[in-house]
Amino acid sequence: MKAAEQAGLSKQLASGSEKREYAIKVAQDYLNTVGVKVDVKAITSLIESEVLKQFNSPTPIVDSPEARAALLQKAVESGVLAAEQSGLKAAAMNVGVSLAQQKKQYAANLAGKYLEQHGIRMDPQIVDGLIEAQIMRFKIEAAKATQAAQQSSARG
Repeated sequence: MKAAEQAGLSKQLASGSEKREYAIKVAQDYLNTVGVKVDVKAITSLIESEVLKQFNSPTPIVDSPEARAALLQKAVESGVLAAEQSGLKAAAMNVGVSLAQQKKQYAANLAGKYLEQHGIRMDPQIVDGLIEAQIMRFKIEAAKATQAAQQSSARG
């Protein structure tokens, strides 16, 4: 349905069956494009029954320290990765702020919004510190990968 809405077709697809057929066609076209041989119509009832089952008996997210920690870790990691891909270099140069500061602020804002959407309020200084830790983890992983590649090429 999101595809229909984005294409501006949601008002043209008035009935549930029209929306269903459009969704099936979009899914089939996508699978055909990526080379997956599946008849979407054949599995539509299976998908619909699973969706209905989940809507009729939703399992609430367990609010535990572990679940919050996992959300926090995902928010921080995603924020750092998104900042790396954000194209902030030109913006940082125009504003006169260092690229590292721009990326860190971007990551912190993104992580904060993500946590907020999940109902978690977090002290921005904690998020900031966790972002610094995540950046260090990525640097350590990159250094290990570089060292392993150098050792491998020295042997061969």
